[in-house]
Amino acid sequence: LVHVAAASRLHTKPEAWLAPRLTRDLAHSVLDFAPFRSQVAYACGGPDVTLWDTGGLRSTLRGLVDGDVQGIAFFPLGDRVLSWTDDALTVWDAGSAEQVCVVRRNAAISACGILPGGSRVVACDVNDGCALHDASSGEQLGPVFGSGVIGMAVFPSGDRLLTWGIAGRAAVWFAGG
Repeated sequence: LVHVAAASRLHTKPEAWLAPRLTRDLAHSVLDFAPFRSQVAYACGGPDVTLWDTGGLRSTLRGLVDGDVQGIAFFPLGDRVLSWTDDALTVWDAGSAEQVCVVRRNAAISACGILPGGSRVVACDVNDGCALHDASSGEQLGPVFGSGVIGMAVFPSGDRLLTWGIAGRAAVWFAGG
C-alpha cells in the first residue's frame, strides 16, 4: 500500500536545516518528504504549509482554508502537495506555491490519499464516506462510497482503495482506471 499520508513521517535525527523549526511543536505537526527531491512539506498548528529544501525555507503555502492542517502528502512526482484540514483538502503547486484546487467537505476529514499517476485524490470522513476528486479541478468523480470511514490506503496499482471504519470492518473499493 503506497502514498497515503495518515500519520507524520519523521526521521529520528532531522537534518540541521530543518531542526529549529521542527522542535517548536512536534506533538502537533505533520510532514512529508518529496519523492526524488530534497524537499519537505511541513505544517505545525495552523492553516499554512511550509516547503523546505536543503537550502532552507523555500515558500509558505497560504490559502483560503481555515483550521489546522491535519495531513500532508506530496504527489508522486513531487510537483504538487496535498494538504487537508478538518473540512477541506487543498492541492498546491509545489513550484509556484499557488493553490490548484480546494475541495470542501461536510464533515471532518479522516483520511486522504493520492492515487498513482497523481490525477486523482480521495478524501474520506466518518459521516459521508469517501469520494474521488480530480486533482486539478477538485470535481467529484463518481458517487460517495463507504460510511464511518476512519482510515484508507491506496493499492499500488491505483485501481482499488482499502478503507476501515468505526464499525471495525474493512472494505476494498474499485477506484477505476
